[in-house]
Amino acid sequence: MLAVGAACLNPDGPEMILVTFPTVVLGAALTTVTEWRPQDFTHLGAFEVIVLGAFGFALYRGVTLPVLRIVMVLGVLHLSLSQVRHADLLGMLGPIFLARPLAEQFTTLAGDRTGMALRPSA
Repeated sequence: MLAVGAACLNPDGPEMILVTFPTVVLGAALTTVTEWRPQDFTHLGAFEVIVLGAFGFALYRGVTLPVLRIVMVLGVLHLSLSQVRHADLLGMLGPIFLARPLAEQFTTLAGDRTGMALRPSA
């Protein structure tokens, strides 16, 4: 409730929040806004290559994740497939959700951090 109250502290008041509701119910007009469209897989794009590569790596290496992290990654993946504008969200949050479990599973990727700190820089 405090966040909603803080969001209303602007020259337009709560109008900035309330304007989203008429936008969501525009219906057919939303198809003309490209960032609200779902992902298009009719041609091979960078998003498809990255997602398929990540799943291929996970299947090949036998990656296991905690249930909560699986739910979070699949939720962000669902958002990125439903609207183009959420693909960046997957790119930002996916590595955050996966960093620690992958580092624990692949100790060679985690490496010895003290050895790196002692090496002279090039």
